Amino acid sequence: DGENTTAELSGFTITNGNSENGGGIYCVTASPELTGLIISDNTADTHGGGVYIYDYADPTFTNVTISGNVADVEGGGIWTNRNSSPSFTNVTMSNNEASVAGGIMIRDNSDPTLTNVTISNNVADNTGGGIMILLSSSPEFSNLTVSNNEASYGAGVFIESNNSDPIFTDVTISGNAADNNGGGIYLYMDCEPVFTNLKLLNNTADYGGGIYTQRDIVGIVFNNVTAYGNLASEQGGFLNVSYTGWADNGDQLEFSNAIIWNNFPEEIYVDQSEDMLYNTLTFSYTNLRRGENGIIGNNTTDIFWQDGNISQDPLFCDYENNDFTLGQDSPCYQTGEDGINMGAEDGYGCDTGQLSPHSGPAWHVATTGSDQDGDGSLTSPYATIQKAINSSYEGTGVNNRDTIFVQPGLYYETLTTIGKKLLLTSTEGRDST
Repeated sequence: DGENTTAELSGFTITNGNSENGGGIYCVTASPELTGLIISDNTADTHGGGVYIYDYADPTFTNVTISGNVADVEGGGIWTNRNSSPSFTNVTMSNNEASVAGGIMIRDNSDPTLTNVTISNNVADNTGGGIMILLSSSPEFSNLTVSNNEASYGAGVFIESNNSDPIFTDVTISGNAADNNGGGIYLYMDCEPVFTNLKLLNNTADYGGGIYTQRDIVGIVFNNVTAYGNLASEQGGFLNVSYTGWADNGDQLEFSNAIIWNNFPEEIYVDQSEDMLYNTLTFSYTNLRRGENGIIGNNTTDIFWQDGNISQDPLFCDYENNDFTLGQDSPCYQTGEDGINMGAEDGYGCDTGQLSPHSGPAWHVATTGSDQDGDGSLTSPYATIQKAINSSYEGTGVNNRDTIFVQPGLYYETLTTIGKKLLLTSTEGRDST
């Protein structure tokens, strides 16, 4: 009878294809069911190295692997465009490459749903290593993992402009690396995503290791977030809020029931000029390292610090092995809004909280301490002042500096402060140290 727009394709490997668009699959104004496929090592001269979806096309993908595909322009793994709403369930997109959107491009009024999807190890030369969303597209993601992707901007997820309002639920974004801005997430201009149960872990960038925002990011909501270990080489370990160029409303972000901890060099950096005070940040029932002092930068005046916020070690069960469940005695356990947990994990994972690494702002040094086994706390001090300096927080300003307490004894060291503002003091006076 031949194939039609609702054909079924199951159990095939589609490989080594090449086309201008859609190296592996070309789907236009059609809704086929695709099950148990491997789509690998295909190439496209422009869009959709693995899969090209266009013009009111609503295919379904179930138990599909899309890997090793390349597009010269957009969508190394998948390119979906023009009012298309494909569905992806139990799908892996890995090791795909493109100039823009290494894993998947979602654009032009497209609203796909993605459930139990892993997007990993994809590369974009420019923007959106894992995912790129733009032009009035509002996909829905649940049980999503975005990991170890690379791009110049927005290595994990890049969301841009014109009323793109995606919904992310039960999402882990980890280990992504941007050469410039937005290691985990880059938010740009007129988008309003909602993130619920988000783990944002160990992402890196020059600015905004976890998240970078720019230009009129209005009404972004983050509920139940665990952000840990994100690193910016310049500013904004967890978040860099940037004013660049023109803006009407600035960036408006809301955080509730969040844990924001041990992101470096500071948790949050806000960058705006005095005559452009548009950015606002609202926090409620959030555990932010150093509290309001964890937010630094230029003109951080529009910070709304509401009920339920704390600044205490969250006592994760096993942070070293990426277990961010809470200890039973964690200050974040059942202390969120309406008695829920702060952070992205329900319940508790261990009977007694295993201490997270000591994170200051007080650091302790003693001749009986150890640089190898100590953590700089009062009960487990370092042996050298330099180790305490190296571990200290990269803060600025009197209210945001760390203090190093040196116990009595002789210390033979040449010290380098690495440009940090610190207070170095002897616990028993200069005559004993």
